[in-house]
Amino acid sequence: RGLVRRNPDVESVHPVYRFKGVDAPMIGTGQIVLKLRSGLGDTGREKLLSDYRIRIFDQAEGLSRVYRVVPVDSDVEVVRLAELLAADWRTVWAQPNLRRPPRTPPAVVTSVEFFGR
Repeated sequence: RGLVRRNPDVESVHPVYRFKGVDAPMIGTGQIVLKLRSGLGDTGREKLLSDYRIRIFDQAEGLSRVYRVVPVDSDVEVVRLAELLAADWRTVWAQPNLRRPPRTPPAVVTSVEFFGR
């Protein structure tokens, strides 16, 4: 994976997940969305970030104590890390930030002679 990431022709590399009951693959963004417990404070937040070697990417607009975080180390498995964070008493919840690729409409093939005119 590191070799692919170092290739200058490759823009990004992310894991792809397939879940039962979901018809399309889910692509990892390398981020985790988490909500911190109220009353944790700046010191508690910084300790959580340090304990899990994560950093704040940004704070969710309009949502109190909700952050997108990223691991300091790029090879960390974010699904597993999100599970660990979700079990931590300092968080209300944590989940990997996954995205679903857009559906592309099927190409239209017609046999009508004047279709393209």
